Amino acid sequence: PVGFICKQTRTGNPNFGYTNFDNFASALLCSFRLITQDFWESLYQLVLRANGPTHVFFFAMVIFLGSFYLLNIILAIVSMSYEQVCKQDLEAEDEL
Repeated sequence: PVGFICKQTRTGNPNFGYTNFDNFASALLCSFRLITQDFWESLYQLVLRANGPTHVFFFAMVIFLGSFYLLNIILAIVSMSYEQVCKQDLEAEDEL
């Protein structure tokens, strides 16, 4: 935000270095943490303090689309696949 200066700290990145967007893997881990809602409030507060309130829209979009929509679609696909496999197993047992 305007009027703020980024400075290097002695402690490095928050949460023992796990919370950062320094490389693709760390950013992917943070995004996965946000989508699964695993302690996402801490990540939100860190981004809010560093970048300002305009990133609220990003978090809202990822929470609603990623957590509530995408995760439920994946669970539905897994459930349907499990039902298919169970049905195939029952048919195979009936043939024997």
